[in-house]
Amino acid sequence: MKTILCISDFSQTSENAVHYAYELASLLKARLLLFHNVPEHAAAMAAPYEAGSHAALIEQLDERNEYVHKLEETRQRLAYNNPSSQARCEFLIRHGLAKDMLPALIEEEQVDLVVIGNDEADALPEIFTGTVAAGLIENASCPVLVIPEQAAFKPLQKMVVAVGQLGEPYQDLDAVLALALLFRSEVHLLHVLPKENAQANATAQEESYPLASWNAYKNVTYHVLIHDSIEEGISQFTRDNRADMLVLGYHAENPWQHLSQRNLAQDKAYHTYLPVLFAHFERQEP
Repeated sequence: MKTILCISDFSQTSENAVHYAYELASLLKARLLLFHNVPEHAAAMAAPYEAGSHAALIEQLDERNEYVHKLEETRQRLAYNNPSSQARCEFLIRHGLAKDMLPALIEEEQVDLVVIGNDEADALPEIFTGTVAAGLIENASCPVLVIPEQAAFKPLQKMVVAVGQLGEPYQDLDAVLALALLFRSEVHLLHVLPKENAQANATAQEESYPLASWNAYKNVTYHVLIHDSIEEGISQFTRDNRADMLVLGYHAENPWQHLSQRNLAQDKAYHTYLPVLFAHFERQEP
């Protein structure tokens, strides 16, 4: 990973994500690009020229300068608190809607990982409720790491990689492997089967051990879990094993829409501090 993009809106949640991203960039000796977008500017530019709209534009340009100052303060604070860090921290401001500009920006800056805070992520379903994070996960060409407000950076001793379909290849596997190698993490490959498919357990075990894409990594174990719900099974496994990060393969459909309420309280308690990395599956050619 050479370039990490972190989205900042100066909230406490995004400040936490910035800290997480900077610690990660320091260990990887990577470039960290802090990004902030100003959506109002686009509307002001498109408005007919009138005294009122011109004044609004001037006000927004002044506001932009304030954002530049805040990002520079953030960059200086990170450098001051981490004098030995080899991360290269830069910042960028763009005008317009984040959902429209971020996919192109990721390509333009050759971003390898996007880090974003999400104070809505009290439980896994809430990541997919029209947030900026949801749009990024869907449209980004690189993996997206969602950092809840209470997630503190720490070495990834245990990573749970949920395998939705046995043998389904990750497009973003290199990024997942890079993190595992960096921390020498225990990697738990997990495949959850609903109880009605319990008879497929033996076949699943045979097919999932080993997955060829993980042959080069030695500290990996394979698990097949029988559970009433795939979503709850993943959540339960991450809790029971005290995972430091959950890796999910992204599909266009919402994988959490059928989550029942009975374990929701536990999910809220746990997922307020569990980083979730969304790695895309290889896209099939039509």
